[in-house]
Amino acid sequence: MATSVRDLLIRLDTQVSGLHTPVSLAPSRPALERAWRHVVGSARRLDDLIPAHTPDAADRRFQLILRSFPPAPGLARSAGSAEPLVDLSMTLGTISDLLTAHPIISQAIQQTAGLAITDRLQSALGAAAAWTLTANDAGPPPGLEVQLRRLAGYRTEPPPAPPLATAAWRLTSPEDPGLDGAAARWANAAELAIADPRTVSQLGLQLTTAGIALICRASAAVPHQPGGDGQPPNGGATAAAEAAVAWEQAACWPAHLHLGGRSTNLRDASGDLRNAINDRLNDRDRDPVEHQLATVHSALQAACRVGHTATGTLRELSYGASRVWTQSDRVVPYLQSAEQLLAASGMTWLPDAAGMLSARPLHRAAVDAQVALTRAATLCLTCRPAVPGLPAKGAETPDTVWEITTAPSLCGSAEEHALDVGRQGHASTDRRFL
Repeated sequence: MATSVRDLLIRLDTQVSGLHTPVSLAPSRPALERAWRHVVGSARRLDDLIPAHTPDAADRRFQLILRSFPPAPGLARSAGSAEPLVDLSMTLGTISDLLTAHPIISQAIQQTAGLAITDRLQSALGAAAAWTLTANDAGPPPGLEVQLRRLAGYRTEPPPAPPLATAAWRLTSPEDPGLDGAAARWANAAELAIADPRTVSQLGLQLTTAGIALICRASAAVPHQPGGDGQPPNGGATAAAEAAVAWEQAACWPAHLHLGGRSTNLRDASGDLRNAINDRLNDRDRDPVEHQLATVHSALQAACRVGHTATGTLRELSYGASRVWTQSDRVVPYLQSAEQLLAASGMTWLPDAAGMLSARPLHRAAVDAQVALTRAATLCLTCRPAVPGLPAKGAETPDTVWEITTAPSLCGSAEEHALDVGRQGHASTDRRFL
């Protein structure tokens, strides 16, 4: 199941709220001591991974308290163990694991997320320490009592809801339902199809670039509101629409270039992606906009990785040992020595000769499209999600400006849109696979 740092922070709130739920067997003092050492170990690791956060005096004091705890021994679940603290430690560790990923996001998102994670970490440990002091009739563990009392009064006020920026770190798998799983399967299939310049096919590259364009269109179709009071939209939807246009252009191969081969697995994964995007657009009125933004941002991150691979493959095809074929009438005169012999035998397609660099415009188009895609990914989560429902006509004000860019063809059928992109300029030998 897909999860994000934001989801885990909400789960952390739930675990902290459930600390005072009565239990049949109170945890023993040794169990509390073992569990706390692991909680502190997970908290210290998380504190080191918090993005773009400059600690103030209170944060440094919190770090010193964490470092005053003794190291953690092995942790084992047993009767009477401090289960709530064990669960808390696992949640903190999972957040740390997600933060080790490096999504393409802006500095503003990192700063917003860093503040939110810091506040929640300190609030959760403060509440857990206050619970531990009264969890056992015999009192807290004697070796940790001083540290726990220092933590118990630390930021006891409940923090606000996690901001959308914390959804930038999000984990999906091919088994997930909806767009999450479809995008993960498509990314895996695309990487396998286009990673090797010696086996890549024209259809594989066209389906990949068309899939990236569709993901950008889906992101542009999610409504956005201003990033703050009185601020204009941050350009996330517009940037996604511009990236879609750029990748559509990169998917259009000129008629005089050809690269054979098949990409069966990618065709199936691309079909699943188009269907998932159709379902996402059809159900967007019933799905919270925050979840929509988080989902399309994950798809954009997958598209960024695939786009990086596509540009690298096109670079090898353009400047290395090219496997691209070109029409014989496009061979320049000073390179026609050996090619003329082939053309005399009736061949209309010739291997791209060294020095012609026929695929260089395709590589340049992909590089420009990747730059536009990276910009769209950095802007996707910067602004606040729009509340459901568009403003009434004539009711727009500077504080309620909406930004939404939806391609008419995508609203009708994403599958038809992808097929139209793939058909433009493709070689005749690949026509039967579209």
